[in-house]
Amino acid sequence: MEDNIFKTPYQTYHRKPYAAIDPTQPALSTKSKSAVVTGAGSGIGASIAVSLAKSGISYIALIGRREHALQKTKSAIEAASTDTNVYIYAVDITDLTAIDEALQAFAGECASGPFDILVANAGSLGPLSSIRDTNPVEWWNGFEINIKGNFNLVHAFLPRASPAAAIVHLSSAVVHGPYFPNESSYCASKAGAVKLFEYVHHEHPDMFVLCLQPGLVAETGMSPGFEMIANGSQMDMASLPWDDAALPGDFVVWAVSPEARFLNGRFVWANWDVDELKGDKEAILADPHKLKLGLIGGPS
Repeated sequence: MEDNIFKTPYQTYHRKPYAAIDPTQPALSTKSKSAVVTGAGSGIGASIAVSLAKSGISYIALIGRREHALQKTKSAIEAASTDTNVYIYAVDITDLTAIDEALQAFAGECASGPFDILVANAGSLGPLSSIRDTNPVEWWNGFEINIKGNFNLVHAFLPRASPAAAIVHLSSAVVHGPYFPNESSYCASKAGAVKLFEYVHHEHPDMFVLCLQPGLVAETGMSPGFEMIANGSQMDMASLPWDDAALPGDFVVWAVSPEARFLNGRFVWANWDVDELKGDKEAILADPHKLKLGLIGGPS
């Protein structure tokens, strides 16, 4: 099969980390800053947390439902950086009181002041079945996590955030891609989440808000969906063009740096080349609809 199963607007398509997004570069340093990462116990969230540590983040809150998984990420961070203060909070983002208390506790630990970075990575695939055959309660659970959970998270983060804080929401290609069989809960709730973060952007224009498609990363909560895609395409899982989990991790470090500020309010893919994105900066800033969700051919 082709190495890339999606058509993209940029020539270079990365599957592994590369020099321009190396988190150890001085230009991408997050030293003296703080970050909150949800879904940090494994996969993409854990990778993002480790990349932030490599970039020098001073304070990081790891949020997830499984404490033992968060402890593993904490150990990986401590192996990558001796300068990062790591705090774990085993809470469910669908519980507003719990997430608010967790961020209040983290705020008390951050000598750097208000929060600088939020990585909203936690999500739910939901049931993999048709609308007719699905369990309605299980189907709605995707919205509980992908929309309500992210609302709770942002609602708790904003009062404690720096006026120029950076927020990155880990989204998915499904929100603008073709029909994905049996993934109505996931697709609909992830599309709604993009609109939620669009509102965060407009309500807080001095903050940086970005929606990011992290790539095709194995061993995440989305793996059952990837398996269904593979089966539907008559492929096996091994034949899918997998991306290195470190790619979205390093990309997020670049995204929260001053270099990426021109992408505020946009939707991008971690696979796209950042130098090509920077080369497209004037065109992106000149077009209020470029790299955003919208109606093709519709009114502006």
